[in-house]
Amino acid sequence: MQCFIFFTCLAIFVMASPAFAQQMEDVVYLKNGGLIRGTIIEQVPGESLKIQTRDGNVFVYTMGEVAKILKEPVTRMRGQVGVQEKNPVVSCILSILVPGVGQFYNGEPRKGIANLVVAIGGAVLYEYGAQDVTGGDGFFYQVRPRNESLALTGAVAWFSTYVWSIIDAPISANRINKQNQQASYGHLIELGGSRSTLGVDPVVSRKNMGTRLTLHF
Repeated sequence: MQCFIFFTCLAIFVMASPAFAQQMEDVVYLKNGGLIRGTIIEQVPGESLKIQTRDGNVFVYTMGEVAKILKEPVTRMRGQVGVQEKNPVVSCILSILVPGVGQFYNGEPRKGIANLVVAIGGAVLYEYGAQDVTGGDGFFYQVRPRNESLALTGAVAWFSTYVWSIIDAPISANRINKQNQQASYGHLIELGGSRSTLGVDPVVSRKNMGTRLTLHF
């Protein structure tokens, strides 16, 4: 169990490295309700900015047209080359090494954290419950576990989480790959199929509120 805790700490350190950091992009919100995603390549404070989208187009806006500029996670686009498929074998191997790491690889941090917490908790319970203690009186001493029920509970929790993580990782990787194959344009709501997609976004201005519909085909 000490080895498991060591590898778990190592995995947490690796997952905190830049390689696991979520990709971000510049998002320019316009006062007319539109938005542009990409990379700001030039900005003159108080005057204008120039942003390049992922398909190579460059747009120039005056600061009077801009409502706000944010950094947001990269969204998937139709035909986007940057969407990398998850390898089910890699996710499975990572989960074999440390429960939950395969889920982190798949981009499911909540599921990965849950696996790590339960696995570490189970390991700690097992170590505490299985620790040998001596007892007896006079000339007779016996060595016995501190708490057999606690040790058993910890072992079951660790083992079940370990097995579930290994089974779930490749299944989730295949599911995520299928989802990534479907077009996504980053709208709040997207309706449609493979041929056409209707995007629905709220539009808020100083005078009123409304909804913007965008049809992709």
